[in-house]
Amino acid sequence: MSVKRLVNPLARFHRLHHKVLYGAANGAKGVSVQAADRDVVEWYPPGTVPAAIERAGEQARKRFLEFFTATIRNENTRMAYAWAVGAFFEWCSEYRLDLIEIEPIHVAAHIERHPGSPPTVKQHLATVRMLFDWLVVGQVLAMNPASSVRGPKHMVKRGKTPVLDADQARQLLDSIDSVKLCPFGELPS
Repeated sequence: MSVKRLVNPLARFHRLHHKVLYGAANGAKGVSVQAADRDVVEWYPPGTVPAAIERAGEQARKRFLEFFTATIRNENTRMAYAWAVGAFFEWCSEYRLDLIEIEPIHVAAHIERHPGSPPTVKQHLATVRMLFDWLVVGQVLAMNPASSVRGPKHMVKRGKTPVLDADQARQLLDSIDSVKLCPFGELPS
């Protein structure tokens, strides 16, 4: 599943929710929430969500879309999460896994073979965890198969801010003009 196929329908989903919240385009108030839910399920065309989600039914498809629209406000974050979820479900489709068949061992196998750097792998695992949590809360799944999976260890031993050695610290302190620090050129006693 390509990210473009995932993100493009999300924009249409946003427009539908905007219509529900702020009224129809012609100024008429009132698209009921039930009608909006029905429209979302009927509007979202089959085949544009991951196959495992599609086979799980309308409620799974709706919750999948809600995960991206209701929980993620930032567009860049949404794109990053879409990449992560797309990669995971593409891996699942290679093994012909249905949504309810996904177990911790499958998530762990995907993480083990993930080609990204450790921070990227950790971000993708966190995204998959959050999606499955969202599906559990929406009663699409009974348990989160990613909750017990551990990501790779990644420790930053050196930060981006350089540490000064003793000579550099002395040079920095000596470079400060103490006359400018005290009012009227008086040194504290």
